Amino acid sequence: YLSPFLEAGYKKLYQYELNLEGNVAVANKFKEKMELSARGQTPSPAEPTHIALPDEYKEEAQYKYLVLLDALEMFNTQDNALQLAQAQLNYECWLERIYENNTVLKDSYIGCHDYFYQSIKDLKVNLHKFSIYFESNSVALDAQAQKVIEESSSLFIDRPLWEVHLIGYTDSKGSYEQNVI
Repeated sequence: YLSPFLEAGYKKLYQYELNLEGNVAVANKFKEKMELSARGQTPSPAEPTHIALPDEYKEEAQYKYLVLLDALEMFNTQDNALQLAQAQLNYECWLERIYENNTVLKDSYIGCHDYFYQSIKDLKVNLHKFSIYFESNSVALDAQAQKVIEESSSLFIDRPLWEVHLIGYTDSKGSYEQNVI
C-alpha cells in the first residue's frame, strides 16, 4: 500500500537534497529508496544508530524509529497508507535535517518533527472496543472485567505513544449520588 506514496515522497526529498541543498550523498540515499518504491517494494526506515547524530537527539530518534516500526506493523492497511508513508518520510526528513554542517536546522527540523507526530496521530486505528460492566452501586471489578483489562492492556504496555481513553457511563438505575464517584 505504501509504495506509491513513498515513491513520490522520496522523489521530493531526493530533488530537494540534490537541487536545493546540493547534498549528493543524502540525495542518493533518498534516490535508492525512491527506486525501491518504484519497484513496488517498501524501503525500511533509516535506523538512527547508523547515523551520526548529536547526543541530545539520539534518544528521541530511537524512540521515533520504534514508534514508526510499530505503526508500520500494527496499522499497515490501505486506509493508513498515506499517513504511514508521511510518517516515514517525515521521520527520515527529520533525521537528515537535525544536523548539517555542525548546525541544527531549526525550521526544517521543526516541520518534519511536527508532521511526523501528526501523521502518527492521523492513523485510523480499528482496535477492539472493550466494555466493562459494574454491578449497581459498585466500582468493584469482577473476574470477567479483570480479564478484559488484562487482555486490552497487553496491546499497549510496550507502546508509549499510543493513548488509551477510558470512558465511563452510568445507567439510569439508582440515584445521582449512587452514579457519581
